[in-house]
This record gives sequence, C-alpha cells and structure tokens, in this order.
Amino acid sequence: MYRFVVTLHVLFAVLLTGPAAFVPFMAVTGLVARDPERIRRAGKRTLQFGLLTLLIAGSGLLALGQSTTYRFGTPWVTIAATVYVIAVLLDVLVLPGVLSRAAKHVEEAVSASPEVPDTPNDPERAAVATALVDQQRGRLLALAGLTVALYAVAAIMMAFKPFGN
Repeated sequence: MYRFVVTLHVLFAVLLTGPAAFVPFMAVTGLVARDPERIRRAGKRTLQFGLLTLLIAGSGLLALGQSTTYRFGTPWVTIAATVYVIAVLLDVLVLPGVLSRAAKHVEEAVSASPEVPDTPNDPERAAVATALVDQQRGRLLALAGLTVALYAVAAIMMAFKPFGN
C-alpha cells in the first residue's frame, strides 16, 4: 500500500505542480492584450490549481504516515512541506487577488482611453490606470516566479532527500 500511495503522490505532484506554477503566467498575455476576462480566467485557474495541489499534500501525508523510514521531523520533509505551504498560499490567497486587481486596472485603462469609442476621453485617468497595470504586472511576475521557485525547491527536496533520512 505504501508504494501505491507514494506513486499517487508523485503522480499528483507531476500533474499538478506544473499547471499550478505556470498558470499565473497566462495572465501576462491578457495584460499585453488588455483583455480583463483573460486575466480573470487566469486568476480563477490559479486558484483552482492551487487548491488541487492539496491532493499532493494529502497523499504525501498518507505516505509519510505509512513510512518506516521518514517522519515529520526529518529535515528534508519539514523543509519541503514548509516551502510547499508557502507556494500554495501564494497560489490560493495572493495571486488571484493580484490578477483581479490587474483586470480591474485594465478595464479602467481601456475605458478611459481615447481610442475606444463611446467612452469618456480621460487621458490622465488612462495614464494612471496604465501605470497601475504595469505595477500589477511586476507584482504578478515576481510572485509567480517565486511560486515556481518554491515548487521547484519542494520537488528537489522530495527527489534528493538531503539532510538525513
């Protein structure tokens, strides 16, 4: 049973961490295209995949409970679990909010743009909204990059099992 649970854990990790880590980057194309709906969809998918990675945690806890070699006090388990929890918190609590704000700022920038017919021509408001979009893009890239790095560290810890058995 232990091998089955570990196999399931690895399968979940392979299939879910990639999308959870890289879906937020899909919003960058929405930012460039000034498409708030694409940004919102990326935010929803980020939340969904972040929550789905809890299957990794659940199967990992099951495997750890059945293991005769590793336990919660094993250093690499503690480090990997801590890094994973931070990555999931970013995916579930932080990145969707950043993407929601970015979509709102894109809408404001587009609605105040002189190129859009039947909208108020407010170049100052459009400039402020565009600056806020750029700021959100920077936050998105930094946080999404951090999330990728954290998932990578957790995977490396699981694969190499450094710092003792």
